[in-house]
Order: sequence, then structure tokens, then C-alpha cells
Amino acid sequence: MLELNLNKIVDIQLVQSNEVKGSYHMEKEGLYCCMDFLQGHNLAIDVLVTDRHKQINKWIREVHPYIKHYFDTWHVAKGFRKKFEKLGKQKDCELVSEWQKSIINHLYWCASTTPDDDSELVQAKWLSLDNHVHDVHRRHSTKFPKCSHGRLRRQERKKKWFKRHTKASEKLTSLLTKPTHLKDMTRLSGAHQTSSLESFHNVVINFAPKAVAFSYKGMKSRLKLAALHFNENSDRPQAVTKQDVERYDVIQPKYKSGGYLVRKVHVKATYGYVEQLLQETIEQCNTGGSDLQEEDPKPLCSAFERPGKATAIQQHKSRFSTT
Repeated sequence: MLELNLNKIVDIQLVQSNEVKGSYHMEKEGLYCCMDFLQGHNLAIDVLVTDRHKQINKWIREVHPYIKHYFDTWHVAKGFRKKFEKLGKQKDCELVSEWQKSIINHLYWCASTTPDDDSELVQAKWLSLDNHVHDVHRRHSTKFPKCSHGRLRRQERKKKWFKRHTKASEKLTSLLTKPTHLKDMTRLSGAHQTSSLESFHNVVINFAPKAVAFSYKGMKSRLKLAALHFNENSDRPQAVTKQDVERYDVIQPKYKSGGYLVRKVHVKATYGYVEQLLQETIEQCNTGGSDLQEEDPKPLCSAFERPGKATAIQQHKSRFSTT
């Protein structure tokens, strides 16, 4: 759980799949435990930004209707990007691929230029895209009558316009105006995003690599260490050169398919939390340690029957028996 205004991790919950009905229920259980922890410390949640998890959406709507629940724009854009890539690979729909980046940028623009409480305007801006890609820039709707861009000169256009009643046009219009997608548009978060939480997940990978298996307590300890490290370094200033020029780095991630990203270079991380942990450890040793005992869930392998050693050896040998 990340506090978006302070950019700090306020709680961490570790959930195993055998604690709930299945892996799909783990995220909801983790959020439930986080909210229970915060409420236990008299901390109320006014705004919650998550992905479009259906169980979480229903639970917040029914159990916590007083919470303003928004969807993170990046997660919504990620879902749209997959649909556009799939559509662009179909025959006679290659033009969709050329417009894909512009459509995703328009999605971010709809969210960032509209107050969170004006859901109708967000939806109107999104629907105007269907006219825009067909070279129609006026008379969209009462809420958003015309495009916000200036005059488009023919020599500056790099992409072709869609033509009505073609396969690409009809499929794109169907995708843009799908009722479930329009419903998601009304829940986009313009003021806050969960990009910092994704940054925290990168910190977690350094402390708890996915290729290594840890015990329950070991994993929980590493998650807490990651949170301490993130909270101490979440607001690091941008590094500058000797000439006081802000530093940037250009990276080419695999998912960009040859594209690039410009990223700020921050000052080096600090590790002041390590000294505090050492002092706390010494105090615990001097006072006899903590009396807090947490009951760990049973390991995942406990759900399976384990044969005796002699039986397992006998079955192993019988596989290679020639008689």
C-alpha cells in the first residue's frame, strides 16, 4: 500500500495461495489486510487507485462505497495496447498499428487534462477520437464539441486517415466505443498514478529475486527491507553534472520494440535505515528479544501427500527394472 501524496510505502502484506481459494483471490485478500491494518491505526482512505481487478472493484463498491475508487491509467492503457496490437495484425487493419501510439497518448491526455470528478468529460474526450481518426474535428458532443489541437496542415500529417465503412474503421470504432471500455474511461485517475508502486516492485526484485525461493518469514523480512530502502530513497533529487546540468539516461527496453525512454538520473541511494536496524537489533538482544510471535501459513507443499523414503526408493527402482 503506497501513500501517493507522500510517495511512501505504509503497509506490506504477504499472501500465499493456500490461504485463499486460489491465486486469483490473493490480491483482494492482500488489499483487505492492508485496509484492516490502516483502519486499526485510525487511518481512513479517501481515494484508492488500483488496476481493474474485478473482485477488488466489486468489493470496494459494496463494502466501502464512501471510498473514491479510480483506475490507474497505465494499467488501462496496457490493456488497450494489447487489443490494438492484436487488431493491427489482422488483414486490412494495418493502419491501426500506425495509430496505436497516438491513441494511447490520447488516453493519457483524457485523464491528465480532466478533473477526476468529471467522468462525463473524460468519456466525451475519448469518444471524440473516433471522429478525429476519420478527419472530423468538430461537432463531437455537447460536453466536448471540438478537438483541442490547432489547424492540421496536410504536409505535416504523417499518418493516413481512416475511411468509414472499411474493415479497419468499423473494428476500431467498435473497440473505442465498447460499453465496458467507456465505463472504464469514467474511472481513470488523472491526479495520481501507481508508477511509484512499479518502482517499488523493482526494488523488491533486488532484495527478493524471483528465481530464488525463500521461506515465509524470509520473504516477509525481505519485503520489509525493500520498503525501508524505498521509503528512504523515494524522493531522491535528480543528479547534475559539474556544470549543474540535469542528468538523463536514454534506455531501450525490450517492450518498446526498438523505441526508447528518457529517464532521470538520481543521486546515489543512501542506507541510513541499516544503522537503525543494527541499533534495534542490539536493543532486542539486550532486552531478551521481542515477544511477538506470528503464526506462519503452512507451506504450499503441505497440501500434497509425501510418500515414505523407502516407498519412494522402491518406486524409483521399479521404473528401471528389466524383469
